[in-house]
Amino acid sequence: MKCRLYNLKNKNILAEILQIDRKTLLFLSRKSDAQYKEFNIYKNKKPRGVEEPNEILKPIHHLLKNILSDLPLPNYLFSGRKKRSYVDNAKAHLDSPRLVKMDISKFYPSCKREFVYQFFKVKMKTSNDIAEILTNLSTYKQHIPTGSPLSQILAFLINQDIFDKFAMYAKKNNMVFSLYVDDICFS
Repeated sequence: MKCRLYNLKNKNILAEILQIDRKTLLFLSRKSDAQYKEFNIYKNKKPRGVEEPNEILKPIHHLLKNILSDLPLPNYLFSGRKKRSYVDNAKAHLDSPRLVKMDISKFYPSCKREFVYQFFKVKMKTSNDIAEILTNLSTYKQHIPTGSPLSQILAFLINQDIFDKFAMYAKKNNMVFSLYVDDICFS
């Protein structure tokens, strides 16, 4: 597997990968929730909560995003990828006479800490302590944060098994399936 985190068992190497010293790595892992600011943005006069990593944690999230983006990603995924957008997602369904679009409610808050830990531990085959550190760095208040550059790719990866089943169902039934963050489309 082409990913620098795969089968990682050493904190010093993790610190090197994340371009921080070991002491900072361990501090951030223990105090990760304190590294966020919360605020609301308003869409159609409705508040939408944002949980944004601070200037210390955000570069680490960018690095993790880039590292995880090296993993092979399926064609049906349009979010969190270079040279793909929501417009490309819509274009995938242009020639279809019918479209069903579903949105997963509170997607990032439903991406729980335990799922992130299991991804790093089981799928990435890291040691327990590395999985714990990566999970602490990647989550806020027990879930994936809403305002992080890492959130899109990580939310997909921890749920990929489910989305792959949707893709298999679509293929079996001669349909087009696409995914953009939490927007599931069949046509």
